[in-house]
Amino acid sequence: MTSSDFDLLQRHQDGELTPGELQRVETLLASDADARVTAAALKGLATGLEIGEQVESPAGAVHEIMARVHAAPRPEGPRLGVRLRHAASRIFEPAGSSMRESRSLEEVMSSRSKIVWGVSAMAAIVLVGLWAAGLLPPAHDGGEATIGAAKRYQAPQIAGKDVAVTGTEAQAFMQSETFDRLLKDPAARKALASPEMRTMLANAQVRTALAEPAFASALQRISSDAALASAFADQSFSAALGKANVSAALTDVEMHAALADNAVAAALQQVEARDAFSAAGLGAAFADANLMAAFGKAEVQNALQNAQFRSALANPAARAGIADAQLKNALADADLQASLSRANVQAALSSAQMQAALADAGVRAALGSAALRNLMLRDDLRSAFSDAAFQGALADASVRSALASASFRDALMSADLSSALSSPQMSQALAAAEVRSMLSSAQLRQQFASAEMHAALRSSALQNALRQNGFAAALSQPAFATALARSSN
Repeated sequence: MTSSDFDLLQRHQDGELTPGELQRVETLLASDADARVTAAALKGLATGLEIGEQVESPAGAVHEIMARVHAAPRPEGPRLGVRLRHAASRIFEPAGSSMRESRSLEEVMSSRSKIVWGVSAMAAIVLVGLWAAGLLPPAHDGGEATIGAAKRYQAPQIAGKDVAVTGTEAQAFMQSETFDRLLKDPAARKALASPEMRTMLANAQVRTALAEPAFASALQRISSDAALASAFADQSFSAALGKANVSAALTDVEMHAALADNAVAAALQQVEARDAFSAAGLGAAFADANLMAAFGKAEVQNALQNAQFRSALANPAARAGIADAQLKNALADADLQASLSRANVQAALSSAQMQAALADAGVRAALGSAALRNLMLRDDLRSAFSDAAFQGALADASVRSALASASFRDALMSADLSSALSSPQMSQALAAAEVRSMLSSAQLRQQFASAEMHAALRSSALQNALRQNGFAAALSQPAFATALARSSN
Protein backbone atom coordinates (compact mmCIF):
# COMPACT_ATOMS: atom_id res chain seq x y z
CA MET A 1 0.00 0.00 0.00
CA THR A 2 1.43 3.37 -1.03
CA SER A 3 1.16 6.82 0.51
CA SER A 4 -1.41 7.83 -2.10
CA ASP A 5 -3.45 4.72 -1.23
CA PHE A 6 -3.39 5.67 2.44
CA ASP A 7 -4.43 9.24 1.63
CA LEU A 8 -7.27 7.89 -0.49
CA LEU A 9 -8.51 5.69 2.36
CA GLN A 10 -8.20 8.58 4.78
CA ARG A 11 -10.26 10.90 2.57
CA HIS A 12 -12.75 8.11 1.98
CA GLN A 13 -13.31 7.94 5.72
CA ASP A 14 -13.81 11.71 5.72
CA GLY A 15 -16.34 11.50 2.89
CA GLU A 16 -14.27 13.69 0.55
CA LEU A 17 -13.94 11.43 -2.50
CA THR A 18 -15.12 12.15 -6.01
CA PRO A 19 -17.06 9.38 -7.82
CA GLY A 20 -13.91 8.42 -9.71
CA GLU A 21 -11.88 8.20 -6.51
CA LEU A 22 -14.63 6.15 -4.89
CA GLN A 23 -14.26 3.62 -7.70
CA ARG A 24 -10.50 3.49 -7.03
CA VAL A 25 -11.17 2.80 -3.35
CA GLU A 26 -13.54 -0.06 -4.23
CA THR A 27 -10.86 -1.57 -6.46
CA LEU A 28 -8.20 -1.14 -3.76
CA LEU A 29 -10.36 -2.70 -1.04
CA ALA A 30 -11.31 -5.61 -3.26
CA SER A 31 -7.74 -6.47 -4.18
CA ASP A 32 -5.54 -5.44 -1.22
CA ALA A 33 -5.87 -7.12 2.18
CA ASP A 34 -3.62 -4.48 3.80
CA ALA A 35 -5.91 -1.74 2.54
CA ARG A 36 -8.89 -3.51 4.11
CA VAL A 37 -7.06 -3.73 7.44
CA THR A 38 -6.19 -0.03 7.33
CA ALA A 39 -9.73 0.94 6.29
CA ALA A 40 -11.14 -1.05 9.19
CA ALA A 41 -8.73 0.68 11.56
CA LEU A 42 -9.70 4.13 10.30
CA LYS A 43 -13.36 3.27 10.63
CA GLY A 44 -12.77 2.05 14.17
CA LEU A 45 -11.08 5.31 15.05
CA ALA A 46 -13.89 7.37 13.55
CA THR A 47 -16.59 5.50 15.48
CA GLY A 48 -14.55 5.13 18.64
CA LEU A 49 -14.08 8.84 19.27
CA GLU A 50 -16.93 11.24 19.86
CA ILE A 51 -16.93 13.88 17.12
CA GLY A 52 -15.52 17.19 18.20
CA GLU A 53 -14.40 16.05 21.64
CA GLN A 54 -10.79 16.56 22.61
CA VAL A 55 -9.25 13.69 24.56
CA GLU A 56 -5.76 13.97 25.89
CA SER A 57 -3.43 11.03 26.05
CA PRO A 58 -1.93 10.05 29.43
CA ALA A 59 1.22 11.90 30.24
CA GLY A 60 4.21 10.52 28.36
CA ALA A 61 2.05 8.16 26.29
CA VAL A 62 2.85 9.80 22.95
CA HIS A 63 6.63 9.50 23.37
CA GLU A 64 6.28 5.97 24.72
CA ILE A 65 4.12 4.79 21.80
CA MET A 66 6.21 6.46 19.14
CA ALA A 67 9.41 5.08 20.58
CA ARG A 68 7.96 1.58 20.41
CA VAL A 69 6.71 2.08 16.86
CA HIS A 70 10.13 3.25 15.65
CA ALA A 71 11.82 0.43 17.52
CA ALA A 72 9.59 -2.20 15.92
CA PRO A 73 10.94 -3.99 12.84
CA ARG A 74 9.30 -2.81 9.64
CA PRO A 75 6.68 -5.47 8.68
CA GLU A 76 7.15 -7.05 5.27
CA GLY A 77 5.94 -10.02 3.31
CA PRO A 78 2.83 -11.24 1.51
CA ARG A 79 0.63 -11.33 4.63
CA LEU A 80 1.32 -7.79 5.69
CA GLY A 81 -2.10 -7.32 7.32
CA VAL A 82 -1.43 -10.15 9.78
CA ARG A 83 2.12 -8.92 10.39
CA LEU A 84 0.84 -5.43 11.15
CA ARG A 85 -1.46 -6.77 13.84
CA HIS A 86 1.37 -8.82 15.35
CA ALA A 87 3.65 -5.80 15.31
CA ALA A 88 0.96 -3.69 16.97
CA SER A 89 0.54 -6.27 19.73
CA ARG A 90 4.31 -6.18 20.35
CA ILE A 91 4.23 -2.38 20.60
CA PHE A 92 1.48 -2.50 23.17
CA GLU A 93 2.81 -5.53 25.06
CA PRO A 94 2.07 -4.53 28.69
CA ALA A 95 4.98 -6.43 30.23
CA GLY A 96 7.77 -3.98 31.18
CA SER A 97 5.89 -0.93 29.99
CA SER A 98 6.23 2.26 31.99
CA MET A 99 2.63 3.05 31.03
CA ARG A 100 1.21 -0.07 32.72
CA GLU A 101 -0.27 0.06 36.19
CA SER A 102 -2.63 -2.72 37.27
CA ARG A 103 -4.60 -2.68 34.00
CA SER A 104 -3.77 -2.00 30.34
CA LEU A 105 -4.17 1.53 29.02
CA GLU A 106 -7.02 0.41 26.81
CA GLU A 107 -8.88 -0.91 29.87
CA VAL A 108 -8.23 2.33 31.75
CA MET A 109 -9.63 4.45 28.92
CA SER A 110 -12.58 2.11 28.46
CA SER A 111 -13.53 2.70 32.07
CA ARG A 112 -13.78 6.42 31.20
CA SER A 113 -16.04 5.51 28.22
CA LYS A 114 -13.40 7.02 25.93
CA ILE A 115 -11.11 5.33 23.38
CA VAL A 116 -7.91 7.29 23.13
CA TRP A 117 -6.60 6.70 19.63
CA GLY A 118 -2.95 6.60 20.69
CA VAL A 119 -3.51 3.42 22.72
CA SER A 120 -6.33 1.65 20.85
CA ALA A 121 -5.60 -1.54 18.99
CA MET A 122 -6.89 -0.06 15.76
CA ALA A 123 -4.67 2.98 16.13
CA ALA A 124 -1.72 0.70 16.66
CA ILE A 125 -2.41 -1.01 13.35
CA VAL A 126 -2.60 2.35 11.58
CA LEU A 127 0.67 3.47 13.16
CA VAL A 128 2.47 0.31 12.17
CA GLY A 129 0.93 0.54 8.70
CA LEU A 130 2.28 4.05 8.32
CA TRP A 131 5.66 2.88 9.54
CA ALA A 132 5.65 -0.08 7.13
CA ALA A 133 4.75 2.16 4.20
CA GLY A 134 7.48 4.62 5.09
CA LEU A 135 4.95 7.34 5.82
CA LEU A 136 5.68 7.77 9.52
CA PRO A 137 8.25 10.52 10.17
CA PRO A 138 11.53 9.61 11.85
CA ALA A 139 11.69 9.76 15.63
CA HIS A 140 13.56 13.08 15.69
CA ASP A 141 10.86 14.74 13.56
CA GLY A 142 8.36 14.36 16.37
CA GLY A 143 5.72 11.67 16.30
CA GLU A 144 3.35 13.96 18.23
CA ALA A 145 2.36 15.64 14.97
CA THR A 146 1.37 12.29 13.51
CA ILE A 147 -0.77 11.48 16.52
CA GLY A 148 -2.23 14.95 16.52
CA ALA A 149 -3.33 14.48 12.93
CA ALA A 150 -5.68 11.74 14.08
CA LYS A 151 -8.34 14.37 14.65
CA ARG A 152 -9.01 14.10 10.90
CA TYR A 153 -10.41 10.62 11.46
CA GLN A 154 -13.24 12.03 13.59
CA ALA A 155 -15.15 13.21 10.48
CA PRO A 156 -18.52 11.55 9.82
CA GLN A 157 -18.66 8.65 7.38
CA ILE A 158 -20.27 8.87 3.94
CA ALA A 159 -24.03 8.79 4.24
CA GLY A 160 -26.05 6.17 2.33
CA LYS A 161 -27.48 8.87 0.07
CA ASP A 162 -23.98 9.76 -1.13
CA VAL A 163 -23.40 6.37 -2.77
CA ALA A 164 -25.59 4.65 -5.35
CA VAL A 165 -27.41 1.61 -3.98
CA THR A 166 -25.91 -0.71 -6.58
CA GLY A 167 -22.41 0.52 -5.76
CA THR A 168 -23.04 0.05 -2.06
CA GLU A 169 -24.27 -3.50 -2.59
CA ALA A 170 -21.29 -4.27 -4.79
CA GLN A 171 -18.82 -2.82 -2.30
CA ALA A 172 -20.45 -4.68 0.59
CA PHE A 173 -20.26 -7.93 -1.34
CA MET A 174 -16.61 -7.44 -2.27
CA GLN A 175 -15.79 -6.96 1.41
CA SER A 176 -17.74 -10.05 2.45
CA GLU A 177 -16.57 -13.52 3.40
CA THR A 178 -18.37 -14.91 0.34
CA PHE A 179 -16.22 -12.81 -2.00
CA ASP A 180 -13.10 -13.81 -0.10
CA ARG A 181 -14.03 -17.46 -0.63
CA LEU A 182 -14.58 -16.83 -4.34
CA LEU A 183 -11.10 -15.33 -4.64
CA LYS A 184 -9.62 -18.38 -2.91
CA ASP A 185 -11.45 -20.86 -5.16
CA PRO A 186 -9.37 -21.45 -8.34
CA ALA A 187 -12.30 -22.95 -10.26
CA ALA A 188 -14.63 -20.09 -9.37
CA ARG A 189 -11.97 -17.50 -10.25
CA LYS A 190 -11.43 -19.07 -13.66
CA ALA A 191 -15.17 -19.30 -14.31
CA LEU A 192 -15.69 -15.62 -13.48
CA ALA A 193 -12.65 -14.36 -15.38
CA SER A 194 -14.55 -14.03 -18.65
CA PRO A 195 -16.51 -10.76 -19.09
CA GLU A 196 -19.09 -12.65 -21.17
CA MET A 197 -19.55 -15.20 -18.41
CA ARG A 198 -20.07 -12.43 -15.87
CA THR A 199 -22.63 -10.85 -18.20
CA MET A 200 -24.52 -14.13 -18.37
CA LEU A 201 -24.48 -14.49 -14.58
CA ALA A 202 -25.82 -10.95 -14.20
CA ASN A 203 -29.20 -12.25 -15.45
CA ALA A 204 -31.40 -12.94 -12.42
CA GLN A 205 -33.22 -15.86 -14.08
CA VAL A 206 -29.95 -17.52 -15.02
CA ARG A 207 -28.50 -17.12 -11.52
CA THR A 208 -31.62 -18.59 -9.94
CA ALA A 209 -31.65 -21.49 -12.39
CA LEU A 210 -27.93 -22.23 -11.92
CA ALA A 211 -28.64 -22.81 -8.25
CA GLU A 212 -30.49 -25.93 -9.44
CA PRO A 213 -28.08 -28.82 -10.15
CA ALA A 214 -30.30 -30.11 -12.99
CA PHE A 215 -30.13 -26.80 -14.84
CA ALA A 216 -26.38 -26.51 -14.43
CA SER A 217 -25.94 -30.07 -15.76
CA ALA A 218 -28.34 -29.43 -18.64
CA LEU A 219 -26.58 -26.24 -19.69
CA GLN A 220 -23.19 -27.94 -19.54
CA ARG A 221 -24.50 -30.81 -21.64
CA ILE A 222 -25.88 -28.38 -24.23
CA SER A 223 -22.57 -26.48 -24.24
CA SER A 224 -20.57 -29.63 -24.89
CA ASP A 225 -22.52 -30.55 -28.05
CA ALA A 226 -22.26 -28.28 -31.11
CA ALA A 227 -25.61 -29.44 -32.52
CA LEU A 228 -27.42 -28.86 -29.25
CA ALA A 229 -25.77 -25.49 -28.78
CA SER A 230 -26.74 -24.42 -32.29
CA ALA A 231 -30.39 -25.24 -31.64
CA PHE A 232 -30.57 -23.61 -28.23
CA ALA A 233 -28.77 -20.51 -29.49
CA ASP A 234 -31.50 -19.97 -32.11
CA GLN A 235 -33.75 -17.08 -31.10
CA SER A 236 -36.96 -18.67 -32.39
CA PHE A 237 -36.18 -21.96 -30.70
CA SER A 238 -35.36 -20.16 -27.46
CA ALA A 239 -38.63 -18.24 -27.70
CA ALA A 240 -40.48 -21.52 -28.16
CA LEU A 241 -38.66 -23.03 -25.19
CA GLY A 242 -40.06 -20.26 -23.01
CA LYS A 243 -43.53 -21.74 -23.58
CA ALA A 244 -44.49 -24.53 -21.22
CA ASN A 245 -46.30 -26.61 -23.85
CA VAL A 246 -43.31 -26.59 -26.22
CA SER A 247 -40.68 -27.34 -23.59
CA ALA A 248 -42.84 -30.17 -22.22
CA ALA A 249 -43.47 -31.60 -25.70
CA LEU A 250 -39.75 -31.70 -26.46
CA THR A 251 -39.31 -34.34 -23.77
CA ASP A 252 -42.03 -36.58 -25.26
CA VAL A 253 -40.98 -39.72 -27.13
CA GLU A 254 -43.57 -39.18 -29.86
CA MET A 255 -42.24 -35.70 -30.57
CA HIS A 256 -38.74 -37.18 -30.81
CA ALA A 257 -39.97 -39.82 -33.24
CA ALA A 258 -41.62 -37.23 -35.51
CA LEU A 259 -38.60 -34.92 -35.49
CA ALA A 260 -36.31 -37.84 -36.28
CA ASP A 261 -38.43 -39.04 -39.24
CA ASN A 262 -36.66 -38.31 -42.52
CA ALA A 263 -39.90 -37.56 -44.35
CA VAL A 264 -40.91 -35.00 -41.72
CA ALA A 265 -37.45 -33.43 -41.73
CA ALA A 266 -37.59 -33.12 -45.54
CA ALA A 267 -41.05 -31.53 -45.42
CA LEU A 268 -39.94 -28.96 -42.85
CA GLN A 269 -37.43 -27.63 -45.36
CA GLN A 270 -40.40 -26.32 -47.38
CA VAL A 271 -42.01 -23.05 -46.34
CA GLU A 272 -45.39 -24.40 -47.52
CA ALA A 273 -45.14 -27.26 -45.06
CA ARG A 274 -44.14 -25.06 -42.15
CA ASP A 275 -46.91 -22.59 -42.95
CA ALA A 276 -49.46 -25.38 -43.21
CA PHE A 277 -48.43 -26.99 -39.92
CA SER A 278 -48.53 -23.66 -38.06
CA ALA A 279 -51.77 -22.33 -39.63
CA ALA A 280 -54.50 -22.06 -37.02
CA GLY A 281 -57.24 -22.67 -39.57
CA LEU A 282 -55.84 -26.04 -40.61
CA GLY A 283 -55.70 -27.50 -37.14
CA ALA A 284 -59.09 -29.14 -37.54
CA ALA A 285 -57.84 -31.21 -40.47
CA PHE A 286 -54.62 -32.31 -38.75
CA ALA A 287 -56.49 -33.14 -35.57
CA ASP A 288 -59.03 -35.35 -37.34
CA ALA A 289 -58.20 -39.00 -36.68
CA ASN A 290 -60.05 -40.28 -39.76
CA LEU A 291 -58.35 -37.85 -42.15
CA MET A 292 -54.89 -38.56 -40.74
CA ALA A 293 -55.56 -42.31 -40.97
CA ALA A 294 -56.63 -41.89 -44.61
CA PHE A 295 -53.48 -39.90 -45.43
CA GLY A 296 -51.45 -42.84 -44.17
CA LYS A 297 -52.90 -45.28 -46.71
CA ALA A 298 -51.02 -45.99 -49.93
CA GLU A 299 -54.02 -45.58 -52.26
CA VAL A 300 -54.86 -42.16 -50.81
CA GLN A 301 -51.19 -41.13 -50.91
CA ASN A 302 -51.03 -42.07 -54.59
CA ALA A 303 -54.29 -40.26 -55.33
CA LEU A 304 -53.05 -37.07 -53.65
CA GLN A 305 -50.51 -36.70 -56.44
CA ASN A 306 -53.41 -35.97 -58.80
CA ALA A 307 -54.62 -32.33 -58.95
CA GLN A 308 -58.20 -33.45 -59.78
CA PHE A 309 -58.31 -35.60 -56.66
CA ARG A 310 -57.02 -32.75 -54.45
CA SER A 311 -59.68 -30.44 -55.92
CA ALA A 312 -62.34 -33.09 -55.29
CA LEU A 313 -61.38 -33.07 -51.62
CA ALA A 314 -62.16 -29.36 -51.53
CA ASN A 315 -65.35 -29.48 -53.62
CA PRO A 316 -68.16 -32.04 -53.06
CA ALA A 317 -69.58 -31.36 -56.52
CA ALA A 318 -66.26 -32.20 -58.16
CA ARG A 319 -66.22 -35.65 -56.60
CA ALA A 320 -69.04 -36.78 -58.88
CA GLY A 321 -66.91 -35.96 -61.90
CA ILE A 322 -64.10 -38.36 -60.92
CA ALA A 323 -63.98 -41.11 -63.58
CA ASP A 324 -60.62 -42.73 -62.80
CA ALA A 325 -61.18 -46.01 -60.98
CA GLN A 326 -58.17 -45.64 -58.67
CA LEU A 327 -59.20 -42.14 -57.71
CA LYS A 328 -62.78 -43.34 -57.10
CA ASN A 329 -61.51 -46.11 -54.84
CA ALA A 330 -59.40 -43.60 -52.91
CA LEU A 331 -62.40 -41.28 -52.49
CA ALA A 332 -64.50 -44.22 -51.31
CA ASP A 333 -62.11 -44.90 -48.38
CA ALA A 334 -64.20 -45.13 -45.21
CA ASP A 335 -61.86 -42.94 -43.13
CA LEU A 336 -61.74 -40.30 -45.86
CA GLN A 337 -65.52 -40.31 -46.26
CA ALA A 338 -65.97 -39.92 -42.49
CA SER A 339 -63.63 -36.93 -42.34
CA LEU A 340 -65.17 -35.25 -45.42
CA SER A 341 -68.57 -35.31 -43.75
CA ARG A 342 -67.34 -32.86 -41.11
CA ALA A 343 -67.77 -29.18 -41.97
CA ASN A 344 -64.62 -28.00 -40.18
CA VAL A 345 -62.45 -30.57 -41.97
CA GLN A 346 -64.08 -29.76 -45.31
CA ALA A 347 -63.36 -26.04 -44.73
CA ALA A 348 -59.71 -26.76 -43.96
CA LEU A 349 -59.30 -28.91 -47.07
CA SER A 350 -60.91 -26.19 -49.20
CA SER A 351 -58.41 -23.52 -48.14
CA ALA A 352 -55.81 -22.39 -50.64
CA GLN A 353 -53.10 -23.00 -48.04
CA MET A 354 -54.04 -26.65 -47.57
CA GLN A 355 -54.37 -27.19 -51.32
CA ALA A 356 -50.86 -25.74 -51.80
CA ALA A 357 -49.49 -27.94 -49.03
CA LEU A 358 -51.06 -31.12 -50.45
CA ALA A 359 -49.57 -30.29 -53.84
CA ASP A 360 -46.07 -30.50 -52.31
CA ALA A 361 -44.52 -33.96 -52.47
CA GLY A 362 -42.63 -33.40 -49.24
CA VAL A 363 -45.77 -32.53 -47.32
CA ARG A 364 -47.59 -35.58 -48.69
CA ALA A 365 -44.68 -37.78 -47.63
CA ALA A 366 -44.71 -36.24 -44.17
CA LEU A 367 -48.46 -36.85 -43.86
CA GLY A 368 -47.73 -40.45 -44.69
CA SER A 369 -45.41 -40.69 -41.67
CA ALA A 370 -46.91 -42.65 -38.80
CA ALA A 371 -44.76 -40.65 -36.38
CA LEU A 372 -46.21 -37.33 -37.58
CA ARG A 373 -49.78 -38.69 -37.57
CA ASN A 374 -49.38 -39.91 -33.99
CA LEU A 375 -48.04 -36.51 -32.98
CA MET A 376 -50.87 -34.63 -34.70
CA LEU A 377 -53.56 -36.70 -33.00
CA ARG A 378 -52.44 -35.51 -29.57
CA ASP A 379 -53.68 -32.05 -28.64
CA ASP A 380 -50.63 -31.20 -26.50
CA LEU A 381 -48.06 -32.26 -29.10
CA ARG A 382 -49.96 -30.77 -32.02
CA SER A 383 -50.21 -27.45 -30.18
CA ALA A 384 -46.46 -27.43 -29.56
CA PHE A 385 -45.53 -28.58 -33.08
CA SER A 386 -47.73 -25.92 -34.69
CA ASP A 387 -46.38 -23.12 -32.48
CA ALA A 388 -45.24 -20.26 -34.72
CA ALA A 389 -41.96 -19.75 -32.85
CA PHE A 390 -41.16 -23.45 -33.02
CA GLN A 391 -41.96 -23.57 -36.72
CA GLY A 392 -39.77 -20.49 -37.16
CA ALA A 393 -36.91 -22.35 -35.53
CA LEU A 394 -37.46 -25.29 -37.88
CA ALA A 395 -36.84 -22.92 -40.79
CA ASP A 396 -33.16 -22.89 -39.78
CA ALA A 397 -31.26 -25.74 -41.37
CA SER A 398 -28.85 -26.05 -38.42
CA VAL A 399 -31.75 -26.31 -35.97
CA ARG A 400 -33.48 -28.93 -38.11
CA SER A 401 -30.20 -30.82 -38.32
CA ALA A 402 -29.81 -30.64 -34.56
CA LEU A 403 -33.37 -31.79 -33.95
CA ALA A 404 -32.80 -34.76 -36.25
CA SER A 405 -29.53 -35.76 -34.54
CA ALA A 406 -29.27 -38.73 -32.23
CA SER A 407 -27.39 -36.63 -29.68
CA PHE A 408 -30.27 -34.16 -29.53
CA ARG A 409 -32.81 -36.89 -28.94
CA ASP A 410 -30.60 -38.57 -26.35
CA ALA A 411 -30.03 -35.25 -24.60
CA LEU A 412 -33.74 -34.46 -24.49
CA MET A 413 -34.35 -37.87 -22.95
CA SER A 414 -31.74 -37.29 -20.24
CA ALA A 415 -32.95 -36.58 -16.73
CA ASP A 416 -31.11 -33.27 -16.34
CA LEU A 417 -32.31 -31.66 -19.59
CA SER A 418 -35.81 -33.07 -19.23
CA SER A 419 -35.98 -31.58 -15.75
CA ALA A 420 -34.73 -28.21 -17.00
CA LEU A 421 -37.23 -28.14 -19.86
CA SER A 422 -40.15 -29.21 -17.68
CA SER A 423 -39.63 -26.28 -15.30
CA PRO A 424 -40.99 -22.97 -16.70
CA GLN A 425 -38.44 -21.01 -14.70
CA MET A 426 -35.50 -23.03 -16.00
CA SER A 427 -36.75 -23.19 -19.60
CA GLN A 428 -37.07 -19.39 -19.57
CA ALA A 429 -33.51 -19.15 -18.28
CA LEU A 430 -32.36 -21.36 -21.16
CA ALA A 431 -34.07 -18.91 -23.51
CA ALA A 432 -32.30 -15.86 -22.02
CA ALA A 433 -30.34 -13.74 -24.48
CA GLU A 434 -27.22 -14.04 -22.30
CA VAL A 435 -27.35 -17.84 -22.50
CA ARG A 436 -27.88 -17.76 -26.28
CA SER A 437 -24.87 -15.47 -26.61
CA MET A 438 -22.72 -17.89 -24.63
CA LEU A 439 -23.90 -20.85 -26.73
CA SER A 440 -23.11 -18.96 -29.94
CA SER A 441 -19.44 -18.70 -28.98
CA ALA A 442 -17.33 -21.83 -29.39
CA GLN A 443 -14.79 -20.48 -26.90
CA LEU A 444 -17.38 -19.71 -24.22
CA ARG A 445 -19.11 -23.03 -24.77
CA GLN A 446 -15.82 -24.81 -24.27
CA GLN A 447 -15.23 -22.86 -21.09
CA PHE A 448 -18.71 -23.51 -19.75
CA ALA A 449 -18.49 -27.23 -20.51
CA SER A 450 -15.07 -27.55 -18.85
CA ALA A 451 -14.29 -29.51 -15.71
CA GLU A 452 -13.28 -26.26 -13.98
CA MET A 453 -16.72 -24.75 -14.63
CA HIS A 454 -18.35 -27.98 -13.47
CA ALA A 455 -16.44 -27.70 -10.20
CA ALA A 456 -17.16 -23.98 -9.88
CA LEU A 457 -20.92 -24.42 -10.33
CA ARG A 458 -20.93 -26.99 -7.57
CA SER A 459 -18.69 -25.08 -5.18
CA SER A 460 -20.30 -23.63 -2.08
CA ALA A 461 -18.47 -20.34 -2.77
CA LEU A 462 -20.19 -19.72 -6.12
CA GLN A 463 -23.52 -21.21 -5.01
CA ASN A 464 -23.63 -18.82 -2.03
CA ALA A 465 -22.71 -15.91 -4.29
CA LEU A 466 -25.47 -16.74 -6.78
CA ARG A 467 -28.03 -16.22 -4.03
CA GLN A 468 -26.83 -12.72 -3.06
CA ASN A 469 -28.01 -9.50 -4.73
CA GLY A 470 -24.63 -7.90 -4.08
CA PHE A 471 -22.99 -10.51 -6.32
CA ALA A 472 -25.06 -9.36 -9.31
CA ALA A 473 -24.17 -5.72 -8.60
CA ALA A 474 -20.48 -6.54 -8.22
CA LEU A 475 -20.22 -8.50 -11.49
CA SER A 476 -20.31 -5.31 -13.57
CA GLN A 477 -17.78 -3.45 -11.43
CA PRO A 478 -14.21 -3.04 -12.76
CA ALA A 479 -12.99 -3.65 -9.22
CA PHE A 480 -14.45 -7.15 -9.35
CA ALA A 481 -12.45 -8.07 -12.44
CA THR A 482 -9.32 -6.45 -11.01
CA ALA A 483 -9.58 -8.43 -7.79
CA LEU A 484 -10.01 -11.69 -9.71
CA ALA A 485 -6.99 -10.94 -11.87
CA ARG A 486 -4.77 -10.10 -8.90
CA SER A 487 -5.86 -13.18 -6.98
CA SER A 488 -4.97 -15.36 -9.96
CA ASN A 489 -1.39 -14.09 -10.05
